[in-house]
Amino acid sequence: MSTDCLDEACLALGINDSFVDNWGTRRTSSREAVRAVVDAMASDVTSQDVANRTGVVVVRHGQHLKVSWSTPETRDLTAETGSSCTSPQFVVLSTDDLPIAPSEKTGATTAAAVSTLNWVIVTESGDQLAGDAPVTLCKRDNPTDGHGDFLASCVIRLPDSLDTGYHELEIEFQLLQTAESQSDSITQTCLTKLIQVPQQAWNPYANDTTSTHGVSLQLYSLNSDRNWGVGDFTDLELVCSRLAAAGFDSVGLNPLNALFTAHPERCSPYSPSSRTFLNPIYIDVMRVPGAELCPGLANMLKTKQFAEQLASLRQSTTVDYKTVMALKLQTLHEVFTCIYADNNTAEDECMDTIALLDATSQKFQDYWQHAGQALLRHAEFQAFDEHFSAERQGNNWHDWPEALRDPDSPASRQLSQQLILRVRFYVFLQWAAELQLASVADHCDKLGMQYGLYLDLAVGVDFRAGDVWADQEIYADGVHVGAPPDELGPLGQDWQLTPFNPNALTLTAYAPMVEMLRSSMRFAGVLRLDHVMGLLRQYWCIPAQAESSIAHSQGSDQTVNGCYVDFPFDDLMGVIALESHRNECVIVGEDLGTVPDGFRENLEAMGILGYRVLYFERNDAGEYQSPAEYPRQTLATAATHDLPTLAGYFLSSESGS
Repeated sequence: MSTDCLDEACLALGINDSFVDNWGTRRTSSREAVRAVVDAMASDVTSQDVANRTGVVVVRHGQHLKVSWSTPETRDLTAETGSSCTSPQFVVLSTDDLPIAPSEKTGATTAAAVSTLNWVIVTESGDQLAGDAPVTLCKRDNPTDGHGDFLASCVIRLPDSLDTGYHELEIEFQLLQTAESQSDSITQTCLTKLIQVPQQAWNPYANDTTSTHGVSLQLYSLNSDRNWGVGDFTDLELVCSRLAAAGFDSVGLNPLNALFTAHPERCSPYSPSSRTFLNPIYIDVMRVPGAELCPGLANMLKTKQFAEQLASLRQSTTVDYKTVMALKLQTLHEVFTCIYADNNTAEDECMDTIALLDATSQKFQDYWQHAGQALLRHAEFQAFDEHFSAERQGNNWHDWPEALRDPDSPASRQLSQQLILRVRFYVFLQWAAELQLASVADHCDKLGMQYGLYLDLAVGVDFRAGDVWADQEIYADGVHVGAPPDELGPLGQDWQLTPFNPNALTLTAYAPMVEMLRSSMRFAGVLRLDHVMGLLRQYWCIPAQAESSIAHSQGSDQTVNGCYVDFPFDDLMGVIALESHRNECVIVGEDLGTVPDGFRENLEAMGILGYRVLYFERNDAGEYQSPAEYPRQTLATAATHDLPTLAGYFLSSESGS
C-alpha cells in the first residue's frame, strides 16, 4: 500500500499515526505498525466505503437530528424510483441549534428545490411515531469529487413523547422538482437504528455530600473451611454479611467473566474468553439446585481421593486452578447428568423427591430453550476448545482445523451436534453461576447496602477468546490492545487483548456492547470500566511475535510500534448511560495512564465517577493529597489489582526502592 493510500485509510478509519505521551513528547507510529492496524480493520477499505456505512445514530434526549446526503442529478434518478438512499449523514443537534444550511465547504450554491422528508420511528415497544420535515436540495459546484451533484439536508425534530431506548428510524425523501427540469417525483428511503439516550448516567447519589465506604477483594483469594480451594459465591455472600454489619456499602470484585475451562492456567480475570458470561469456577457445587439429591455426587464426595484433594486445596497458600477446575467440572457434570441432561439418571422411590427433581429440571429446560445465540456460541466454544485440547489438536482456536475456525461452517454445526450434551453442560454452568451471583446481589439488597456489588468490566478479551471466534467480523484480529510508554510501563505494554473493530461495531448498532453491559449491570450496583479511555481511543500494537520485523526507531527514538484508533466515544457513552438507567447501576471510569485533555471533564459531564489512586495523587511538592481534595464525584482507592498492596508500597518506599 502506497504512503498516500495508507494516509487516506488512516483518515477514513480513524487511525492516528502520532500522539503526545504522558511526558509531553510527540510519538510517531512506525509505518509498519500503521499498516498492520489498517489491515486489521479493513484490508481494502476506502474512505467512501466507510462513508457508506450508516448503521446507527445515537441522540441524547432533547436533541434533534440533521440529515444530509449527496445525490446524483435528478434526471439520473428518474429511472430509479424507489431506490435506496444508503449513505445519509446524521448530525446530532442540541435544542438550541438551528437547521444547518449547506455551507461553502460543501461546494453547494443556490437552492434547486424544496421537498419533504417523511419519517417513521418504530419504537422499542412497537409503537409508531411519524412526521415530516422540509428538505433543501442544493446544486453543488464541484460534483466531480464523487459525492453527487446535489446536497439535500433537513432537521428532524424528534417528538417529546419518544422515550429513551433502541428504535428504528425510516426516512423517505421525495424529490418533487428541480429548477432545471420538471421531472416526476423520485423516492429514496433509508432505514437505520436510532438510539435515544439520557443526558447522564444513572446516579441518584450525585448530590449526596456524604461519603460511603467499601472493600475491594479478589474473589478467588478468599479462603474458608468450606470452599474448594478458591473463593466462591457462597463465600462472597458471607463476606457481604460481615461487611454490611461493619457499615460498608459496597464490595468491589475482580472481573468474574468466563476464562478458558480447558486451560485453567490462563487465570487472569483481565484476559477473559468472554466479557458476557461468568466463570464457573466460582460456583458453589453444593448449592446448585438438586445437588443434594444426586446419589452419584454423594458417593463421589465420600471417596478417600476426593477428601485428600479437597484437604490439599484448602491448605494450599496459592490457588491450584487446574485441580480446582477439574474437581468442579467433574462434580458439576455429575449433577448435570443426574438431573439436567435429557435423560436424567435420578432414581428415588419418594414421589415428593421425584416431583422436586422434575420442577428443578424444568427451570433449566426453560433456560435452555430460551438460550440466545451468544450463549450457545459461548458453550460451543468451550466444548470445542475442550475437545481439541483433549485431542492435542491445538490449544488456540486459530490452530483448529480451518473449517472449524468458522462457527457457522457446516463442519462446526456438525461438531456441535456431536458434542451437544457437552454444549448443553456448558449452558448449564452459566445457569448455575447466574443463579448464585443473582442470590448474592439480592442478599446485598436485603442487607441494606447502598451499592452492593461493585463489579469490574475488563477492557477487552484474550486474543484466543471465544468471543472473537464467535463474532469475528466485529473484532480486529491480528492486533492487540495495549498502552504506549508511560510511568507504569516505560517501554509500553501489550495486553494481548483483541479489540472491537469500531467501524464494524457501529454497523451492529452496538449490540455486542449492549449485551456485555447488561450481563454485568444486572448483578451490580456499581460497574467499573477498566481503562475507560478505550471508549475514546485505544492503543493498538502488533503482537509480540511480529515485533522483530518492525523497527523501534527509524532515525528517531520517539518511534513506537503502535498507534491510537478512534472510537465513537459519544455514542458509547450514551449507550452506557442508557443501560445504567435501565439497570440502576452507577458507572466508574478507570481513567489512569495517558489521559487526553478534557477527558475527565467529559466523564463528569456524563455523570460517570472518576477514579483516584492514593499513590498517584500528589501535589507539586510531591506530597500526598488528602482525599478531601479529590473531585467529589470520585471513587478513591489505596491500590488497584496491578499495583502493590498498601503495606507493600510503603515498605518499598521506606527502603528507597
